[in-house]
Amino acid sequence: MKANALRGPLVKSAIVIFIISMLAYFTSTSPEGSVWGSMGTLVVTILQAVQWAIGMVIALTVSLAVMIGIFLAAVALVNPASSSRMFEGLRQTLSSWFAPVMGALKSDKDAHFTESIGNLATDIKKEISADVQRAQAALGKTLADVEGKISNVSSKINTLEKTAEALAPVEQVEALAEDIKGAGEAITEVKSTAESLKGRVDQAEKQVKEVSGEALLGDLPSRIEALEQQKIPEPVPAVDTAPLEKEISTLKNELASMKKQVAEALSAAEKAASKADAAVAVPARKEKKAAPKVAAKATPKVAAKTVVKGAASAAEHRIFSYFSSDADKKKVADLVQSTLKKDMSYKQVMDLVAQKLGGKKGEIITSHPSLSKDYIRQCRRNS
Repeated sequence: MKANALRGPLVKSAIVIFIISMLAYFTSTSPEGSVWGSMGTLVVTILQAVQWAIGMVIALTVSLAVMIGIFLAAVALVNPASSSRMFEGLRQTLSSWFAPVMGALKSDKDAHFTESIGNLATDIKKEISADVQRAQAALGKTLADVEGKISNVSSKINTLEKTAEALAPVEQVEALAEDIKGAGEAITEVKSTAESLKGRVDQAEKQVKEVSGEALLGDLPSRIEALEQQKIPEPVPAVDTAPLEKEISTLKNELASMKKQVAEALSAAEKAASKADAAVAVPARKEKKAAPKVAAKATPKVAAKTVVKGAASAAEHRIFSYFSSDADKKKVADLVQSTLKKDMSYKQVMDLVAQKLGGKKGEIITSHPSLSKDYIRQCRRNS
């Protein structure tokens, strides 16, 4: 059966080859040519025909393009709008003719692009999945660590609460808060007293021009400022309150002594003001009897200045109370006077004086910064 099935196609193939060979033989131009030469000539003729067809297509295309261009240019010379419409219609017609070919090419490109996008998306999904798994593992580990730390902190807080309840009862904390509140009220009272004292000192300065209220008060303003800036510790559970209560008691004593000093300073300022007024009045009455009116007006001023300077020189600053020798006092005064014309801060002046004095005498200056700064300020104001 297989032999009979293959016999027909073999016979047909042989007949076709024979016919082609005969055609090649009869078409041979040379009488001496063979069958293979005729077949070669036939193949060359076919190739030449294909070449001629390609050339004709190119020539016709170029010729048509040139002719259409010449035609459209001629129409444009007469009516540009009509030429534009013709060109647009030609373009649409050619696009419809070549649409299948362009569609096939575009579909191939789209399929390739879609395939590339799909592969890229798959790779990105794999990478993201791997990153998410690693992040989940790290997050789980971190969460476990945080939970452990939270449990430790909770246990410590519970322990501290129990300790606080055992060491500091509520009544003791409330009593401590009341003491602190009382200290705050005392500070407020001192501030109001200092403000009223400042007003009265200003009034005394107007009466006694060169007698300084700050010189009379000494280091009281700086001590009040330090007291205002002093921070009162808040009550903290589980703390021994004995030192704090002692500090509050000391603070109350200091406030009482400061009130006493304020009263004494105010009394001294009033006495100095009254003495200055009296000193101004007595020379004025004497000069009215012996001198012209112009001289009588000038003499009280001179007398007042003399009394004021005498009072100022008589009032020794409190910093000198720590020095027993007059030579040391004079040395301190000379050193401070030598720095008045120099651009030096309070600390630089104090360091210079302490260095020049040396030993325990220098420590007096550094251990009483408020008094030292007040004396330097007084010297600068009087210079």
